[in-house]
Amino acid sequence: MSKSAGTQTTQQITEPWQVQAPYLEKGFQRAEELFNSDVPNYYPNDTYVPFANETETALQLAKARATQGNPLLNKSQTYADNVMSGAFLNPSTNPYLNNLFNTMSNKVTAGVNSNVAQAGRYGSPAHTGMVADSLGNLANQVYADNYNRERAVMDSMSMRAPQLGEMDYNDIAKLQTVGSAREELAERQLGDAMKRFEFEQRKPYEKLREYQASVGGPFGTSQSTITPMTRNPIMGILGGASSGAGIYDMINATGSANPYLMGGALLGGLGSFA
Repeated sequence: MSKSAGTQTTQQITEPWQVQAPYLEKGFQRAEELFNSDVPNYYPNDTYVPFANETETALQLAKARATQGNPLLNKSQTYADNVMSGAFLNPSTNPYLNNLFNTMSNKVTAGVNSNVAQAGRYGSPAHTGMVADSLGNLANQVYADNYNRERAVMDSMSMRAPQLGEMDYNDIAKLQTVGSAREELAERQLGDAMKRFEFEQRKPYEKLREYQASVGGPFGTSQSTITPMTRNPIMGILGGASSGAGIYDMINATGSANPYLMGGALLGGLGSFA
């Protein structure tokens, strides 16, 4: 059987090393100063690379060329349109062909005149008919051949026309390339602005986290332990009796026993019940 005898509180305090203490105090002060300051700060300059002067000039030239078009392409398309519309089928559009016909017609007329004159029929209706027939045959040979060759050119151009038309999109693609380059730069500028904004938003939390990490180390500890106190009556009697008996033996060893001392031993054993 045990009997409660109250509690006992034990407190153990571990302090930092004395040599370490001044540096810890300075560290706490510095952490407080940093927490109340405006650092850290974001990099003050741009974090993207702008266009070089050469790139900007190239973009401007590409834009101008794309919006104005290729002058050679415009001429090619105009020529193709004239060919396919049959503009060159008319002999008047080919001065060299007319000159060739006139030269050859003069020779043909002279030959006919010579032959008719030798026959004594110069100026007769037959003479006129022979000249007309000869010139007609010459015209068929010259202009028909030109017509056939021009038709061949038209057929060839009809195959190239779609390619010429498709080339218009090259200018559009170049203009789109210029726009894409500017959009890419704008995206980098936007990303820079967003990073700066996010940095400022997270700055207080980062500072608080760093501050807590700086002052929250295990620099000293304090621990309290509460232990309940109990007594055992039987063990108290035995302990008290044993103590009393020991005292009695010591006195008896001197040859002078005292009944009062024996009574004290007995009271010591009974005291354990208190």
